[in-house]
Amino acid sequence: MHDLHIGTGNLMGFCVGMVLYGGYLGLCARLFEGLWERRRSSKVAVWIIVSLFFLTTVNIAMCITDQVGAWIKHHPEGVDAYLSPLTWSPSRQMTNTLLTITSGLVDILVFWRLYVLWDMSRIVVSFPACLIVVDIGLGLSASVVAWSTQDITGGPRFSKYLVAITIYLTVVTALVHILCTSLIIGRLWWIGRNSMTAQSRSLYNVVITAVVQSGALYTGTSVIYSAFLISGYYGIFSFVKYIYIMVIAVAPLLLVAQLHERVVTDHNSSDHNRRLRPGDTFQLNHVRSSTHNRPTRSFASAAGNKARQKILGTVPSTSPASNDTHVRIQVDVDVEKGDFVNSEDSPPSSTKFTSDLPLREE
Repeated sequence: MHDLHIGTGNLMGFCVGMVLYGGYLGLCARLFEGLWERRRSSKVAVWIIVSLFFLTTVNIAMCITDQVGAWIKHHPEGVDAYLSPLTWSPSRQMTNTLLTITSGLVDILVFWRLYVLWDMSRIVVSFPACLIVVDIGLGLSASVVAWSTQDITGGPRFSKYLVAITIYLTVVTALVHILCTSLIIGRLWWIGRNSMTAQSRSLYNVVITAVVQSGALYTGTSVIYSAFLISGYYGIFSFVKYIYIMVIAVAPLLLVAQLHERVVTDHNSSDHNRRLRPGDTFQLNHVRSSTHNRPTRSFASAAGNKARQKILGTVPSTSPASNDTHVRIQVDVDVEKGDFVNSEDSPPSSTKFTSDLPLREE
């Protein structure tokens, strides 16, 4: 395989990275507007998205500073040596450290999605959690060793310790991403196998949902990024690095944006509801979903073990077949640890349910 010239790879990566960053800014603005309008936005999502936006912006700025500074300083003698991704420089090492922190945040967000989709089952997520801890630890260790190894001689200018840590980090990172992605895609298929409508059965919708919610875009780019680094294709690596920085930022943003869009859609789909008057009491006996016309699981099990149910509204209606007055209620499932449960196996945040017991006023 023919490698790119390092200078060409950096220039191409810079151009593509700037285009992706422009789209990233637009997506961030739209998502921040939507999260601001919601009364109960997930604090986990908000803090991670804000942190990723800050880190990505700083990372892009430092990459530009590094490349421009290298060109100004070494232009008369050629910039190939300085532009090598394995050459140590303070700005480049700071960029790599920020990239490690950003990758750790995305790993946490993808793991959170996995944790919620599997109904917060600790047995399922324990092994991925251990791998993520090891992955973050290896990344921080590589940054510490790189900061302390400024005068590297011989070979590809890496010390033997940094080479070993980098190889282990690459293998563990690939394993973490592939495992989490596979578990999320498998869970999404299992949840929606019986409730998929004709429209949602289309291959396009299935693929897009799986790619976005599993972080497969991030996983694929990470594996490619690591492969070019280990194989020594430094020109292509210089090009892919800019794309990798933006994918790390965009992939979780797409996940949060899709979940937010589903919450808004479910919320707007319910109408003709009013709030209960103070003192009105009711009891749910046999709950049947008006959407899928089948009994649902208990709310706590469907939305997670630590969900809180808030009864927001009711519409009394009299059955034409009897004189019993039934109550139609609107149930809002508000999860204590985040809003990432709005999946097919749990009741949407504004789904209507009908109880079999009459409403009585005290």
